[in-house]
Amino acid sequence: MKRILFIFLILLLLPFNVKAESLVNNVFVDTDIRQALRDISNQTGIIIVVDNTVEGFVSADLKDVPLEKALEILLSHYGYVYAKKEGYYLVGSPDVKNATFNSLSKTIFYRPKYLSVDAMKQKINDTFSQFIKVDSSLNVISITAPDSMIGNIVNKIREIDRPVRLVYVDVLYTKASYNEIDKLLPTQAKVEWKLDGESSTGNTGIYFTDLKLGYFYSDSTNVDVITEILKSKGNIIQSARSKFLVLEGEKSSILLEEKTYRTFSIENYTTTVSFSANIEMGVLAEVIDDKVRLNLDLLASYIDGALKKSLGSTKAVVSLDPNRVAILGGITGYRELSEKFGAFKPYISSNETSKDSFTVFLYAREVPEELTRGVLPVLETNIYTLTKLPDKKGEGSKGLTISGGSTTVIDVSTSNLANSTIRSGLIINGSVPISDKNTFTLEGIYIQEGLKSLSLSLNHQLIPDIIAGISYRLARNEKLSVDALGIFVENETYPFLYLTLKGKLFGLLMNDNIKGQSYTDVGINLSVDYKITDYTTLTLEYFRTSNVNLLSSARVELTFELKGSLFFTIGYDHRDSKYLDNIISPSYARWLYLRLDYKL
Repeated sequence: MKRILFIFLILLLLPFNVKAESLVNNVFVDTDIRQALRDISNQTGIIIVVDNTVEGFVSADLKDVPLEKALEILLSHYGYVYAKKEGYYLVGSPDVKNATFNSLSKTIFYRPKYLSVDAMKQKINDTFSQFIKVDSSLNVISITAPDSMIGNIVNKIREIDRPVRLVYVDVLYTKASYNEIDKLLPTQAKVEWKLDGESSTGNTGIYFTDLKLGYFYSDSTNVDVITEILKSKGNIIQSARSKFLVLEGEKSSILLEEKTYRTFSIENYTTTVSFSANIEMGVLAEVIDDKVRLNLDLLASYIDGALKKSLGSTKAVVSLDPNRVAILGGITGYRELSEKFGAFKPYISSNETSKDSFTVFLYAREVPEELTRGVLPVLETNIYTLTKLPDKKGEGSKGLTISGGSTTVIDVSTSNLANSTIRSGLIINGSVPISDKNTFTLEGIYIQEGLKSLSLSLNHQLIPDIIAGISYRLARNEKLSVDALGIFVENETYPFLYLTLKGKLFGLLMNDNIKGQSYTDVGINLSVDYKITDYTTLTLEYFRTSNVNLLSSARVELTFELKGSLFFTIGYDHRDSKYLDNIISPSYARWLYLRLDYKL
């Protein structure tokens, strides 16, 4: 009995003795790796076979390190692997071209639960692709790799093999600034700006002279509502909308392109030249908790001949929940490019006076899993193209253009309404383009028992939005006989859809024929037009010369479009100067007045 117990104790203690003998204690300094492996083999008494691919020098300080851990430390220098065989270890390179690769490796099989093997193979890292083969008919992946790499490969495959998540993305692009769009949004749409800066830098410089990013929150306002609002404005705001489904993590893009054709005449030859500009927006969707994060890449570029030239790019990230719509808007800064090429003016409004603005609305939500079953995801590139054809012969402003119509003015007497006077007459406006930058204009007004005035001007466009010119105006009525010669410089700021600001500096040489006196002076003229609705406009004007007695006037007019070409205006002209007329601009009455115009 004692003998049997002694033998049992020996067998029980044997694994620990073997384990103790397998510990490695050695120091290697720039030692040939093959020699280091021989030293470990001699110390532990375990055979280590090294194939011809193993070479190099290693350094390591090993103290009571288990054998397999010691092998991992030394082999990690060059990415070598080992395989435990019956009675020995085999060391070599994990390369399928290696003659000992099959001896170093083992094979396991993986059957995906959610995705096809073909879809998964495209997403597996290139580092692991050489160890993987797919069988499309059986939908099985075979993995042949060293044991030390099997775990990492299987974990990578499991990360990829998950339920397909589809994301619905709704993008509305408008050719208008965010200031203009802000006025169109319903009052219940509360806007919160997250990014509000003068400029935004892209990968290699500043490409958007003004960029804003924000959100608005509303249960009742969405992209559908905004689209209907834009449609109600007719062709005032050009827009394009794209709806598409994307796989989470798959990138889609939207191309917003504008082509403009211009006709040029050189001596006896006429040619049509095409210019193209675009903004490309890449969209990458990710689902995080109950929100969708959109990673956006905006690239502004233009086409010059056969070459696409980039103006730069910027990046933005938006996070959306079901009651959130993102607003991304800015000015692309094409102004200098437009001046350089002359005819090239991408992303401008139909009147070709606006800066190059855009606003993008973005909405996204995850498609419920029960709706994605049996649905083929749509990965698409959406293109919006606007084409402007060249002017046809006989069209455009190549001759005299005249507009005008009848007017009726009621000069309201605030002290006694019975003393109010009613006068009627005609208004006429005309223009003749002399060249691309020079225009001759005329303005006339004839009111019975009131003002008779004619103004002639020669205007020259210095740079975009700034005009200089010379004008001559004569004005007559019962108590007035004035001839005025003036020079002026006028600047029209960014003409918003609903707000226009103008500033004019002028010099004046005037002759009062009744008093027989002449005057010279300088002054300013400031004006604001605010379009309250499509049928109501508020106008504010201020006139002033350095000599207050010559001209000092503040005018307010509220104009209503009654029907078609019929307009009704309520006006008030507060004038401190002594003249019944405005001198540099036709005036209808002093103090309160009503006016009814029929414009042809």
